[in-house]
This record gives sequence, structure tokens and C-alpha cells, in this order.
Amino acid sequence: MALSGLTAEIRASIAATIEKEIAGVGTPKDVLNISKLLSLTFGNGAGKADQIYYDRNDIAASGSDDLDMAGVLTNIFGETISFDLVRAVMVLNRSDEAIVHGTHTVATDAEISIGGSGGFEWVGPFAAVGDKMEIPAGGLFIMTNPTAAGWVVGPGATDLLGIDNLDGADVALYDIVIIGEEA
Repeated sequence: MALSGLTAEIRASIAATIEKEIAGVGTPKDVLNISKLLSLTFGNGAGKADQIYYDRNDIAASGSDDLDMAGVLTNIFGETISFDLVRAVMVLNRSDEAIVHGTHTVATDAEISIGGSGGFEWVGPFAAVGDKMEIPAGGLFIMTNPTAAGWVVGPGATDLLGIDNLDGADVALYDIVIIGEEA
């Protein structure tokens, strides 16, 4: 059963004030403010999405999650999702936070990686099979593709998104959001 509505806003911004004390001149400043808002509305096509998956997961030391985006993940209503295209992925490594979740109750410095999964690896935004992005404890990774083409998910061929705990001693805790179109 497909959703009957979905809207999403993905925001990214950096604001900074840069100063340099210069003898005899003072302290000149520069202000940087760059932001982007991507709004997705319900449906199919550019700037649209009709399905969302989100969860908070923990991974044992040196463990991994392979998220099957074509027929295994479920939405908040317990319905199975089979993504055809992905418009956005966000991963927040919460390992630095003392959050009670599963067996994870203390902050760690566990680093995780996203991408590269054995078998039916989803290449999506990555350049090639095996490519990964490392996310340190407290780090945030967001990638978006609002175009009509999106990032293709190939059921039974290229549908696994790997999340690996790169720490051999500590549990890693992360939030993930995947937004896209269902097959």
C-alpha cells in the first residue's frame, strides 16, 4: 500500500564570521552565509517523492548493516518499501551522544562508513562499486538528487546500502533517512 501523501524539506546551511587582527589596521571581518532548501512534494518526477524510510540503528563493534532498499525496509506504517529511485539520504552518526538505544547507553567515538556493500551494492551517488564515505562520531552526511533521474535502485541487483562500524571496540549508533520513489 503506497502512501497517500509526503512532503519533505531538506536544509543545509553554513554561517560563519571570519576575523583577522591586523596591526595598525584593526580587525576586518567577512561574513559567509550559504544555504540551500530542497523541497520535495508527493508524487513521481523531478522534485517529488512518494516514500520515506527512517530509523535509528546500532551496530556492534566491527559490525555492519546492509539495508535492502528494494523490498525489505518498512515505513512507519509497517508497509514494505521497494525504492525505484532515491532522492535523498541522510546519515547522522550519533555515537558521540549518550543515548539509550538497544545496548548503546554511553557515548563512544565510533566511526561509521556508508556505501560499499558485499553483493548487490547500490552505487547511487558513489563513483564506483566499493566506494564509501566515512562519518566520524558526531558527523552528518547528506546527499540529494532532486532530478527526474534520481539515483536508481535495482531490485536484486543494486539495492543494498552498506553501513559499517569502523570501530573494533565500541557500538556505533546512527540515524538514517532515505527518501525516494517506490517501484
